[in-house]
Amino acid sequence: MIEVLFPLVRPVLHGLDAERAHNLTLRALAALPARRPPPDDPRLAVELLGRTVPNPVGLAAGFDKGATVPDALLGLGLVSSRSAAWCRARSPATRARGCSG
Repeated sequence: MIEVLFPLVRPVLHGLDAERAHNLTLRALAALPARRPPPDDPRLAVELLGRTVPNPVGLAAGFDKGATVPDALLGLGLVSSRSAAWCRARSPATRARGCSG
């Protein structure tokens, strides 16, 4: 789906302010129906910091800062979210409460 839509949307996104383009992209991803990504070819698996990830394509925390579109990012080998990193840094008692305190 992205292969079809991106060429149409690219000129518009490139003409926008970066923050506005970012927000529109997140909204568009949130509007997509949830779907299961196709399985990764086992040859793509890589070892990273002692963990095996299914493919070498990752996304850093800056794209989806609040983890608002996690389903749209399924299929990436590794996704880092500021919210998840913040929760892991908190105490076990805070994590049990859902990282709210």
